[in-house]
Amino acid sequence: MEVRPNCHALIALVNACSCLGNLAAGRRIHSQISDRDFEENSVLGNALISMYSKCGSLIDAKQAFDRLPRASKRDVVTWNAMISAFLRNGSAREALQLFRDMDHDGAPPPNSVTFVSVLDSCVEAGLLSLEDVRAIHGRIVGAGIEREAFVRTALVDSYGKLGSLDDAWEVFLRKSDEEPSTSLVTCSAMISACWQNGWPQESLRLFYAMNLEGTKPSGVTLVSVLNACSMLPVGSATAFVLEQAMEVVSATRDNVLGTTLLTTYARSNDLSRARATFDAIQSPDVVSWNAMAAAYLQHHRPREALVLFERMLLEGVRPSVATFITALTACAAYPPQTASAIGKRIQSLLEEAGLEGDTAVANATLNMYAKCGSLADARAVFERISPTRRDCITWNSMLAAYGHHGLGKEAFELFQAMEAEKLVKPNKVTFVAVLDASTSRTSIAQGREIHARVVSNGFESDTVIQNALLNMYAKCGSLDDAQAIFDKSSSNQEDVIAWTSLVAGYAQYGQAERALKLFWTMQQQGVRPNHITFISALTACNHGGKLEQGCELLSGMTPDHGIVPASKHFSCIVDLLGRCGRLDEAEKLLERTSQADVITWMALLDACKNSKELERGERCAERIMQLDPEVASSYIVLASMYAAAGRWNEAATIRKTMLDKGIRADPGCSAVEVNQELHSFSAGDKSHPKSEEIYLELERLHWSIKAAGYVADTGLVLHDVSQEHKERLLMRHSEKLAIAFGLMSTPSGSPLRVIKNLRVCSDCHTATKLISKVTGRDILMRDSSRYHHFTSGTCSCGDYW
Repeated sequence: MEVRPNCHALIALVNACSCLGNLAAGRRIHSQISDRDFEENSVLGNALISMYSKCGSLIDAKQAFDRLPRASKRDVVTWNAMISAFLRNGSAREALQLFRDMDHDGAPPPNSVTFVSVLDSCVEAGLLSLEDVRAIHGRIVGAGIEREAFVRTALVDSYGKLGSLDDAWEVFLRKSDEEPSTSLVTCSAMISACWQNGWPQESLRLFYAMNLEGTKPSGVTLVSVLNACSMLPVGSATAFVLEQAMEVVSATRDNVLGTTLLTTYARSNDLSRARATFDAIQSPDVVSWNAMAAAYLQHHRPREALVLFERMLLEGVRPSVATFITALTACAAYPPQTASAIGKRIQSLLEEAGLEGDTAVANATLNMYAKCGSLADARAVFERISPTRRDCITWNSMLAAYGHHGLGKEAFELFQAMEAEKLVKPNKVTFVAVLDASTSRTSIAQGREIHARVVSNGFESDTVIQNALLNMYAKCGSLDDAQAIFDKSSSNQEDVIAWTSLVAGYAQYGQAERALKLFWTMQQQGVRPNHITFISALTACNHGGKLEQGCELLSGMTPDHGIVPASKHFSCIVDLLGRCGRLDEAEKLLERTSQADVITWMALLDACKNSKELERGERCAERIMQLDPEVASSYIVLASMYAAAGRWNEAATIRKTMLDKGIRADPGCSAVEVNQELHSFSAGDKSHPKSEEIYLELERLHWSIKAAGYVADTGLVLHDVSQEHKERLLMRHSEKLAIAFGLMSTPSGSPLRVIKNLRVCSDCHTATKLISKVTGRDILMRDSSRYHHFTSGTCSCGDYW
């Protein structure tokens, strides 16, 4: 005879499957339960709902719930079990709907468990507004359960998360007579509500009250009060909390508390105690390892972060996405060659872990390669990310990488591709990145196109975007557009970045008086200049030959504005002194300042070259090579000085040293805008499809300017060759090729826009003045130093650049 298990046995079996998480066994047992057994025993039905919920089968749980007769067998435990099943499986919206169905489905009234479950999860999920919680609170009061400790805790927590601290305090203070004034759970919730709403002092006060009443804080309480401490300055009040937390961490296995404590120490710049806390955690999990690595990064110690990463792998802790992002960020802080090698190893570990497809990790990998200068690797990572998985951060990272390396054309093309795909909508950061990139080698027409897209996307009124637009127009030489953007918004006139961009624009264009007037006006209007503003003002003095004003600005930076001059400030003054022929003063200034670096000594070396002071130039070059033996420009300038002095052997020795050390100079490159497109040329370039016509035009120009008085500055040629050969080499400089192509490709009388990546040489400067005269064309040239507006045989720089 077959023996069938009774309901009690079935309930025990279902509960066992629930504990083991064995869904298959649970389904087999369910199949043996008759409809009669099921209908007559709601406890069995509740057990099945709970089992399916814990085993992750929400569909089975809902079917079990639906099989129970609505009125007769669905008690409040049944409803709570189903609500809990929805919440456990990430379906908070469905749980909330089921809670609302209880009002009109013949269901029993909700109890404490019902209210607490809904409040805890649905507020966290953003499904309940403050008014919703107040309505639920009213029902709780009506049910007479408001003073139950865990109901009050849920209400305090909900009000705190929704920003209503007054409501939270009202509930907190309405306790039962039997409950102590500082109930642990409710008090922890109130501590959390206070710091979440910007009242960390109140959190600390409550914590002290707990201690005075002898209530021992839990790990959860300490986590909340530590979050409050991180918002306050370090002092005796916070030290008491930190000491208590450390005692608990040392005595327990509370990883959450330990991780929060080390993060608190890191935020208060106490890295040694952060590390001591990490070492005190008995079995740190991946979150703890990540927090310690992030603390090292926060304190600019990438080496320790990567050492920790290696140790974590050796101890068998499985890295998470956050681990790899931290390691890649640390890697990016290393010198480029080292960073690239470490980055490739981390990338191989990512592939082993199966995380290379994660978008956040891919973005961090892309960013790491971009920062260490491996743009090809960065672009390869970008291309490997599926178009449907690229987010705004992916596109923005690649755009910023191109902008950082001066590749405006590539950035603009990438931006166009982003818009063409229509999978990701550009955000504010996208436009800032592409506008910043546009300041390098993008045409003014492309800049205006980006501006139009800014307007169509509704970002034109954003202050950050306005500053980026202003900066773009100023650096592209369109000062009228830059000034118009500045004048259009009152917020710009209160923003130091906007003022600085405008001052820099006028300074680069050689309008020193206008730039300095703006510099003084901004201060009169209550806008304090920053260190970048001073660089722009000193640049204006430099380009305008205003030595006295420049020295006054430099000497007043610290006493008047509290800004310590840096190397870029000194390089402006050194350059200015050099242009004024006061090289002795410039050298003495560098000898006595601690800010003298490669940039400042390079400024003096350039001045020595212009003044033909070879002996002083040798001293400067020696200093630069001591500071950084890889700086190519110091070798090139010194070699050119030797060549100009006819010391060809020394010039050849310098070039051989560069070759032996593998030091390469950035090749000169010029671009000209034709039909809204930039055409690039290098010296002696014959790669252009119209190369033959360009050289014929260049030959014609050469003879025209010669007739107008041009004499080649052959002293610039570093090779011991004939004068005629030197003239030929000079004629093929990239600037002249770009201008020749521009003249033959644009309408007569229209201006030319030329961009040069290095400072324009004196021969090309002289030639361009004469070209503007013989052709009747305005030529706007932007080099690495400033803008030059050539017209009718003159230049806006007054031959002072």
